[in-house]
Order: sequence, then structure tokens, then C-alpha cells
Amino acid sequence: MNYPVKWFSSHDAAGTAVAGAPALSGTAGSLIALIDACSAGYCAVTLSALTVSAGTATATVNTGHPYLDQQIIEISGAGAALDGQHRVTRVSATTFAWATAAADGTLSGAITAKVAGLGGWAKIYTAGNSAMYRSSSVLGRQFTYLIDDSAGTTAVLRGYRAATAIDAGASPFPGSDTVRIAKSSGGDVRWVVVADEHTIYVACGTSASISRMRLHMFGDLGRLALTDGYCSAVAGFGVASQDESFAVLHSARRLTDSVVTIGYPSGWSGESSIDAGAVVSDGVAVWTPGYGFGPPYPAPSGGALVIPLHAAHGGAPRGRCRGLYGLLHASGYPSAGLVDIGGVLAVLITGYVSDASSVKRAGALAIAISDWEAP
Repeated sequence: MNYPVKWFSSHDAAGTAVAGAPALSGTAGSLIALIDACSAGYCAVTLSALTVSAGTATATVNTGHPYLDQQIIEISGAGAALDGQHRVTRVSATTFAWATAAADGTLSGAITAKVAGLGGWAKIYTAGNSAMYRSSSVLGRQFTYLIDDSAGTTAVLRGYRAATAIDAGASPFPGSDTVRIAKSSGGDVRWVVVADEHTIYVACGTSASISRMRLHMFGDLGRLALTDGYCSAVAGFGVASQDESFAVLHSARRLTDSVVTIGYPSGWSGESSIDAGAVVSDGVAVWTPGYGFGPPYPAPSGGALVIPLHAAHGGAPRGRCRGLYGLLHASGYPSAGLVDIGGVLAVLITGYVSDASSVKRAGALAIAISDWEAP
């Protein structure tokens, strides 16, 4: 079975670094290496044992494994009934399990597992510490996206309607302006990538020990109008140093903040365009309550209270941020890991944490790890 949406993380829910996961740092090229590793898959191990009983396959790795609960892994060498992609449903230090229709029994031979690669994206141009990526799916817009990771601490993010070479081609967006991915001031940082074959979210922490993250995105949005053939974007920061996510903004700033930028391949009238801080929700401030407002997580009804987020353009919603939700709680989030949003599991992306001594407090975002809406 293929799982279109996949998620990758440098740390588990307890804040422990995942052994063998790619590193993201202020070193030039580290973001390119991370995207490539997520595309191909990583952390391959050879199983010590594999058994099937009552609809559950359980793999054992005597020396330990790096896989996370609800992550997509890929099995090879076990035969047609068990090879392929699976969602991990239970983990311990040396075992992981998944649901299967395979017959009960014990498997032998050289059986391997790895974090399943994203797939669906082609790296079409590369030069030095820069690379350009394009979705392979004809069901989306198939614009091309540049990551220029030459500077080290930040990377430039730019889209092209049609690229002809590295950082060259027709109709770059956002034109002469710059959208940046805030990586690291030097050392390794936490990171999370959640993506499908149309849209990629990249969250970068402020350090390896702090769970607060900054979210960036490139790819297709969910169209509000079927006639909008340019409903795609790059989203990040307009300055090199910034700690807010593009979708975590106070309502008074969400359409005017020059620090956070979203670039579009076309404006409403067809021109390449950029909006600053342009993320809106369904009538509720995107900066999730903070300031002591909102119920604690989990909600009395169970799970998380969320709102879907939209990318705005010229003061009006342009498209839905696929799979991305704002959380409406003031406190009580886990520091990392997954949250339940109405029966759907989502990766938690925390911004600034509320505390009594700081007025600069942001809420949190959730990115669903099951299938997203069509682009």
C-alpha cells in the first residue's frame, strides 16, 4: 500500500534524537541533503526477526531501531505479502509493528526496513549547494522550486513557472523579492518534514534542545476556484532572522507583517506576486489564542480544537494550506509528537510557548499525516 502523505522527524515525542536521521544545521547544503534523504528514505536496518500473528506484523531489531509511531516504513525481502509501505502502529526500543493481511508465521532471510521515501518529486537541476525540485504528478501545477542553500544559516526559496537551469527560467516567484528558510545559526537543530507529491512543509527548530519551530512551505495549495491554475506558493521569511512560522501570526499582523512572506506564481490578474504575512483562518485569528485565552489541550470533548488555514492574497483567501490547521488551545500541548484532531492524527509544530513573563507568545500548528485534499 502506498501512503501519499509522509512525515519525517529528527526527534521522537520525548525529545530524543532519532539515531541515523539526517542532520540539519547552519552548514551550507544541509537542507538539500535533508530533502534528498526524505525523498529517497533513510535509516535502513536489517531485521533480527519478523513474525505475523492475528493481523499484526512485528519486527525485531536486537540493536534497536529509529522508527516512530505512525511513521511510514518500507519493508524489503519479506515476500509479496509483506514487502512495501506500512504505517507503524506500535513501537518499543527493539520492536515495531504494523497491520497486515498476511498469513500468520515467522519470516526468515535478509529482510530490511527503512523510513519510506517521499517519492513524487524530481530533482531536475543541481549546482553546488543549490537544487531545483518539481512534482512528478500531472494532477498538480508542476511548478519548479529552487532551494539555494549556499549561505548556510538561511536558504533562499523561489518558485518558477518553468525552469530552464539552476535558478533560471520563466516567471520566477516572488520575482525580485526573497523568501527564506530559516535553518540554523550554526549547530544541529530539530526539524520536521511533512509532505505529499504536491506540497512540502519544512519546520526548523531554533536548536537541538528546544522544540519551538519555524514552518516553511512550497508547492500547491488547495484551490478555492477550479479556474485558478496558479494556486501554488512559496512561504517563509522576508528577513534572515525570524522565529515565527509563516502561519503563526497575530490577527492584527497577519496581512501586513513584512517579516513573513508568501510568493505566488500569479496574482489575481496574472502577474507574479508576493504577499507579506498572508495567512488567514476561518474567521479566527491565526495566532492561536495564547495570552491565556482558549481551553487547555486536550479539549473537554477530546482531542484538539482546530481551524483550517488559508493562504491570503491581496487581503482575500487564495487557497487552502493543504493539511495545515491552527490549534485553538492556550496551553497543555505536548512539546512534540502527534495530536488528535477529530480522529485524524497530526504532527504538532509549536511556536513560541506561552508564559507569564513574555508577551511574544505564539500558539501551535498541526499538519495532518493522513491524505490531504486535492491540490
